[in-house]
Amino acid sequence: SLAGTATDVGTGAGVQAVYLAVQNTSDPLLKWWNWGTPGFSVANAPAWPTTGAQPGAAWLMVSSNNAPGTFTMFWSTTVPAAMLASSQTYRVVAGVWDWTSNKSDNPTAAGVGREFRYDTAPPVVKSTFPAVAGKYNAASLTALAGTAADNASGNSGVTSVEILLKNNFTGDYWTGVGSTFDGT
Repeated sequence: SLAGTATDVGTGAGVQAVYLAVQNTSDPLLKWWNWGTPGFSVANAPAWPTTGAQPGAAWLMVSSNNAPGTFTMFWSTTVPAAMLASSQTYRVVAGVWDWTSNKSDNPTAAGVGREFRYDTAPPVVKSTFPAVAGKYNAASLTALAGTAADNASGNSGVTSVEILLKNNFTGDYWTGVGSTFDGT
């Protein structure tokens, strides 16, 4: 889901409604999600009304309040099944109206909102040493080696690589310290 918090600061009348828009920032045309006919089809930044008009098709009301006095409002919405594609980046922006018809400043301006990468593809890892079914003695055994990459699939990058080394004769696993193996 997409979620956040909207606040009416100062001595306002409280939050009345929160609207959400999502932009595909991987798209060279930077299109916005159309909530009416699902798809990234809104070509220009969705207009944010300066009068009492309702926002256009790129905006979805994600929370509303029936009475003044609520100054902070949590909002959330489920993500439509076809909205996110792996390896793509998106920007989520929210616009807020209060009970005195004040609206947040241009919520689609550059630098506003939150950008994220959606990645459902696993990274690729390959062991390069020792070789599969290789046989080694103390003199020929060198450091364990391999590669890990995420650029061919999800493009989020690899943050860490961990290994699990098992002694096949005893069934014990390396503890990561010296030559100590443990059965747990």
